[in-house]
Amino acid sequence: MINNTIFYEVPDVMINRISNLVSILQALGVVILLYVIFSIINTMINRKRMKNIEEINSNLKDIKKLLSKNSSKNKKSKKK
Repeated sequence: MINNTIFYEVPDVMINRISNLVSILQALGVVILLYVIFSIINTMINRKRMKNIEEINSNLKDIKKLLSKNSSKNKKSKKK
């Protein structure tokens, strides 16, 4: 009974301010949610990129090995 009377005695200005605050907090929550979704998607894309870069680095190491073997063979054949 006492709680109901307190609620009815709250001025309309106070209710409007609280309503505005709730709206702002809802908008902020939506922005944070969108940011989290964007971050998750960005992390997934970056993982794929890093995987591709690591594969390219691995292939470059293999190419370097092959080139060094071929260059050493060429040097030996030129000496003969």
